[in-house]
This record gives sequence, structure tokens and C-alpha cells, in this order.
Amino acid sequence: MSSRKPAKVQTFRDRQYPASLQEILDAQQQGAQAVNDNLPPVVCPYRGTGEQEIFLAAMWHRGYRHRQDIIRAATSGDDPD
Repeated sequence: MSSRKPAKVQTFRDRQYPASLQEILDAQQQGAQAVNDNLPPVVCPYRGTGEQEIFLAAMWHRGYRHRQDIIRAATSGDDPD
């Protein structure tokens, strides 16, 4: 019989993200708002080459795609169940 240690649950603070949680959420919300405003993805304001700018651009596009998926699901007429 072996005694295993329970796996440590990683929290946001344990992970080394190049941006704060608020910055990540803001970027995702901005991306979603761009879809609501019918703007193309090229309007993403994060265009730098640094690690933080690249990461926030990815978060912006994640918010953009997520909002598109929500709209597609709502308008497709398919029952998700």
C-alpha cells in the first residue's frame, strides 16, 4: 500500500502568466466587444513583439472567437442537446 501525496492544485498566482488576471479579462472582453461591434479581427490593439503583447493578443483573439462561437450557436438553429 503506497501513500500518495495529493496533487497540488495550481492557482492563477502559481502560474507565471505575462499579464495580470485583470489584463487578461480586459483583453478577452475587448475581443468579444469587437465581434459585437461587427469589427474584423485585425483591429486587435495588441501588436507588439514582447511576451506580454503577444500573450494579450492571443487573449483578445480568444475572446473574439468565443463570442463568435456563442453567436453561431445561438443562430444556428441546432439544439446543442
